[in-house]
Amino acid sequence: SLFLLVAGPLAAIAFWYVRGRDPKLGVVVPDYITEPPDNLPPAMVGSLVDERVDMQDIVSTLVDLAHRGYLTMEESKKKEYTFARTEKPDQDLRAYEQKFLKYVFSGKDSRTLASLQYKFASNIPNLRDMIFDNLISEGYLPSKPPSVHSRYLGLAIIVTLMGIGASILVSMLVPGASSYFCFPIFAFIVTGIALLIMAKYMPRKTAKGAEAAAKWNAFKAY
Repeated sequence: SLFLLVAGPLAAIAFWYVRGRDPKLGVVVPDYITEPPDNLPPAMVGSLVDERVDMQDIVSTLVDLAHRGYLTMEESKKKEYTFARTEKPDQDLRAYEQKFLKYVFSGKDSRTLASLQYKFASNIPNLRDMIFDNLISEGYLPSKPPSVHSRYLGLAIIVTLMGIGASILVSMLVPGASSYFCFPIFAFIVTGIALLIMAKYMPRKTAKGAEAAAKWNAFKAY
């Protein structure tokens, strides 16, 4: 029982070491990089570094597309913002960027920020998926981090419930089993908790993604 109590959490850690840890870098990345290391758009950079598509990553796409000439942003004296689509074609954009423009303008030439309120939010989950799809197709991630996290979270919940259910069953079937926690089934609960903690660290990058993330973090440090 003591062996399983120790071996279960250690096995969870070993599983992360083999399946969840980012690959070792094939090159030495300096602590500081003075220029952007590649041409990845900001939404993909932010999502690669922390393996999440945050709201700031979505907003950065708007600013980036304006910087690259696909739209303009104007602020009025009343602090109202208007976005206008330029004539620059979008064929060279990534799929999520093309979809972003479609969601913002909805076939119109211009939109105000107020007109997007409560309407744009429903498109964010799809944009998140598309950003991850681009990172996967370009070789930075092997799979979507939310899916990996959910998969191991489900495993952790199953193992924990098995331990709790088995311990309750033993306490009911064995009269006077006040010290039933010494049974090996208690190791399931501890292992399940270890898996719950480990689940958030299981998403990993590819070798290409780990190197790119290290370089972008070095640029951020600079």
